[in-house]
Amino acid sequence: MQDFKVLLEQLPVGVVLIDKDEKILYSNKEASNILGYDNSEIDYLEQWFEEVFEDKESIKLVKSNYKNAVENNVKKLSYEIETKDGKVKFIEFKHKKLEEQKILISFSDISQRIKDKKRIEYLSYHDELTGLYNRRYLNSQINRLNQSRRYPISVISADLDGLKYVNDNLGHKIGDKYIKLAAEVFNNCLRKEDILARDGGDEFILLLPDTNEENAEKICNRIKKEVIKTNLNYELEKELSITLGHATASNNSDEIDKTIVEADLNMLENKGYKKYDLMNAR
Repeated sequence: MQDFKVLLEQLPVGVVLIDKDEKILYSNKEASNILGYDNSEIDYLEQWFEEVFEDKESIKLVKSNYKNAVENNVKKLSYEIETKDGKVKFIEFKHKKLEEQKILISFSDISQRIKDKKRIEYLSYHDELTGLYNRRYLNSQINRLNQSRRYPISVISADLDGLKYVNDNLGHKIGDKYIKLAAEVFNNCLRKEDILARDGGDEFILLLPDTNEENAEKICNRIKKEVIKTNLNYELEKELSITLGHATASNNSDEIDKTIVEADLNMLENKGYKKYDLMNAR
């Protein structure tokens, strides 16, 4: 038994041994490291639950899940807990029935794994630089809005002017600053229900549900005023400039993808390109 305890002390996971009355007979060093409680501080499993879970409802749920896991041989349970020093951790528990009605509980800190998973999920729908939605999320919302009754739906296509010049002459770090400033400008002008996405290097798309052409024009004017305000408030290496174009889908017979193309053409025309040449080039 002594050799077994020596082995348990070397394991990179927490280990707790309890008897049929749920009295803690043994816990290894890693259990203390993960939870922050010394072996002498907790005598029973229920006391352990009371320390690491926040409220009575959580404790009740955990106890019920634990009982079900033991009776039905459920191999894994995962919970968010609070350690003695107030840290929040995600812990994965496993258990094994032993002789004499004893149960061996092992657990590991999977906080980093959960954090990495959430980060991957976040990046699948967000632009890493700005935190705005990306094209993948935008496409999902286009599909949703195509089936909705939130017409008219307006689209604003926006282009950050001179980004290539900034990147080539001032460096990509400064270029990134301009991209983030543009994102801030848009966020300051939009409503809660509006959808803003970065659609590549210097391009942004704004979806505006329940917005007619007149109100889309008002939002464009609001953005232009915010750009002026930003240039006054910041000492920039080059003046911030954003070109806008908008279009409106009046009802669900107008596909939003086509409305985006129209808004994009209007934006490019506002940049100085002729719409006739643009349409022929496509």
